Amino acid sequence: MAFRPEDDSDYDSDLYDSDSDNEELAWEKAQLEREIDYERLEIAMENWPPPPCLGFMENLSVVDIRESILSDKKWNLTDVIDNSTIYSWIAYHQQRQPVHCARSRFQDVDWSTMGEYIMNLSEKCNQDFSWYTVLRLLRYGHFVKIVPKLVVPKRNF
Repeated sequence: MAFRPEDDSDYDSDLYDSDSDNEELAWEKAQLEREIDYERLEIAMENWPPPPCLGFMENLSVVDIRESILSDKKWNLTDVIDNSTIYSWIAYHQQRQPVHCARSRFQDVDWSTMGEYIMNLSEKCNQDFSWYTVLRLLRYGHFVKIVPKLVVPKRNF
């Protein structure tokens, strides 16, 4: 026969509520941290607006920016920037002498500016800087033209 408490004094609430209390406190702490990050990002972007190479970020919400900073997704270069810009990216990261690629959207100065700017935003969210963060944000810029695949109808002979 199962024990059934007759009144509230027989019920030990600490056994049952401690897990849910801990979960609720953790959730509230995460919410508070998120709100603080949003506020810090807004202030940082007001004090230092995005550079021209990241001008599209003016239209992004702090939610998207924070998600890009905290995410661990690693985008391929080809999914984010066009081929001539990839050449510029590789030359910059291999620390070659500044190479000017006329067709590239970004040059060495732009990559340095992006790194410095994103590093500042990452610090506001207590995150280390990563070039993957730059790629996650660049995907919002729509720098790759998506060309639909050619569908050739099959002929029945």
